Amino acid sequence: HADSAADLRTFVNLFGFHPLADQARLALADKLIAVEQLLEAELLAGELLASPDQATAAHASATLAAAYEKARRYDLSARYYAALQSQFADVVCRGGLTGKELAAKAAAAALATHSWPGGRIEVASADGDVARGTLMTAQSRYMVSLSHPSGAPLPGLGALFDPNGLQIVVRDDAGRQLATASLRGADNSFRRLVQLSYNMATGKSNGHLIVVNLGDQIVAVDALRGQRSGDAQLWKLDAVDIDPTTVRSTYPQPRTWANPLTSGRVQLYDPSGRINFYSGPVQSLGVCYQKGRQLLCVDPLTGQTLWERGQIPAAAEIFGDSELIFVADPSGDEALVLSAIDGSLVGRRKLERAERRWATHGRRVLAWDQTGTSVTVKLYDAWEQASPLWSRAFAIGSRGTLVENDELAVLEPGGNFTVVSLADGRVRFTSPLEPDRSLGNIHVFRSRQQYVLIASQEAATTESPPGYMVSPIGSNLGYQQNRIHGRVYAFDRRTGKAQWQVPAFVAFHGLMPDQPLESPLLFFVRNKVRATPASSSRQSGTVLCLDRRDGRIVWDSEAETESARQITGSISACDVTADAAGGKVTLSVLLQQSVKNFTFQLTDKPTPPEPPAQTGDLSSRSVGDIAGTLDRSIEEAFDLINRGLGPARAMLPGVRGPRLVPDRPMPLGTVPAVRPPGTP
Repeated sequence: HADSAADLRTFVNLFGFHPLADQARLALADKLIAVEQLLEAELLAGELLASPDQATAAHASATLAAAYEKARRYDLSARYYAALQSQFADVVCRGGLTGKELAAKAAAAALATHSWPGGRIEVASADGDVARGTLMTAQSRYMVSLSHPSGAPLPGLGALFDPNGLQIVVRDDAGRQLATASLRGADNSFRRLVQLSYNMATGKSNGHLIVVNLGDQIVAVDALRGQRSGDAQLWKLDAVDIDPTTVRSTYPQPRTWANPLTSGRVQLYDPSGRINFYSGPVQSLGVCYQKGRQLLCVDPLTGQTLWERGQIPAAAEIFGDSELIFVADPSGDEALVLSAIDGSLVGRRKLERAERRWATHGRRVLAWDQTGTSVTVKLYDAWEQASPLWSRAFAIGSRGTLVENDELAVLEPGGNFTVVSLADGRVRFTSPLEPDRSLGNIHVFRSRQQYVLIASQEAATTESPPGYMVSPIGSNLGYQQNRIHGRVYAFDRRTGKAQWQVPAFVAFHGLMPDQPLESPLLFFVRNKVRATPASSSRQSGTVLCLDRRDGRIVWDSEAETESARQITGSISACDVTADAAGGKVTLSVLLQQSVKNFTFQLTDKPTPPEPPAQTGDLSSRSVGDIAGTLDRSIEEAFDLINRGLGPARAMLPGVRGPRLVPDRPMPLGTVPAVRPPGTP
């Protein structure tokens, strides 16, 4: 019966274990929304969404809908009001109202949803303003590796470290900028002990609370505050004791752990052992990070120290949930288990050594082991350590990746594709695909309605097409991981069924890793360096854009004939934003000292059906280029194609087209069924 936020907060802090604590948290969140303390309200409600009690989960959903409506994040509020109408229509959720009644009472803007038009896509271009554009600094912005999301789910939330602007930039799943947090001090100064380059900054998130580890500093950002009230930095703390008499800088070193499913997992470390480049989980109870040999837990909103514990291993791996914190020795197989409330020692647990631990999710550990010709992957509870939640053996040559840090996706050489939840070990779906014995790596993009799988072959990292070399765009520690040569698939997120009739095939391109998840388009960007003698046109940038709904080519800059839409020169940086309300996607490209903006306007105008993209040496357009003319013999064409491809790529993508006949034009995107000599 507490009447004030202070009383409710005191009750939650003292009696968080009490059966009434969840009701108190939601009552406190409701009061915080009234005074626009929205981030704290999100933290409280977000962690109750998965409550087994339906009334609690319904109240938490209603609280988040109200918080996002207050923050004018109408895209998010609409999702929660839709859930209230569909899942909790007759459940009393908040303020004595049912989910249906709350949705009916919400403002029209908070309910508005926007679907993308399904017809023709029109492409237009315009010159941009370099002086006022953001791309001049975007080329030196580095992606922050966000992991261990908790609380209210926000897939696609991304953060960038801008060393030139000295700030953290947060963007949503449409590529729109949500907030910026300055890294400068009160005197406008900025001191750095650690020199980060490429994508070396790491972070953890809980809803819109993002905590970034820069090595020597820990920075908390309120991305829900956004542009409504200026700078979004909550607090900034030193993560290392600094000697004021020295200005010596530390350069983190990359260390690759062998993992046969990912071709190695890169982690950062400090050779001196003073710095830990990875923080612990971000919970409403506190944020854990390491400083020297101490583990500190601070208030997520103020940065005030709540508790600390000494004598922990150097550069420990810190993971856990709202109850338990695990502190794992990177050079051993044991973890200290601490209470998340006060840091007291609860026990010890055995774990796989660091090189065999792939990832963690809450208190669950994803580990692997190789025996003979198979790799066994298992997911288990680090505290209970009973039978694994999930375990499976994969053949050598399989490739895996983490999806939004809460799912594991694995593609086997035989073609079986599996997606598993790291929260509970349940298999989301499996799908039989075409066999591929030359897998190099895989990438998976997950939106609210779709999975996109890009299965890149080893040729992407070991070979180049005849006549030129390919360089992906953007700063990334693993350049080779961004080189793409292989099939592209799309699956319905709800059912796991394939959405395209056949897979697309993208040849020797570069993948933009930070493009918006909620965009209907998929972009591949690269620079081509030709092997001809040096000239002004030796290096050129190209963009390939696919429609994620059917896999067709929307735009290929190499085939562009309109001069205003042509790309000349190399590409230094590029950026994509999606506007569902306006039905358009904008690609901004930085070309040395000029900027070009390409607008992809989706319309309801009818468009003829087309097959998914088939690019490269095996596309119908390129076969004519390779063979010189379409009237060359099938034997010559087959021989020339395979000599150019090499053993790793002497294969046809999955779609089969009509047999190549002289003087018969073939539709763009169709793959000719080229047959070797002697076949009927």
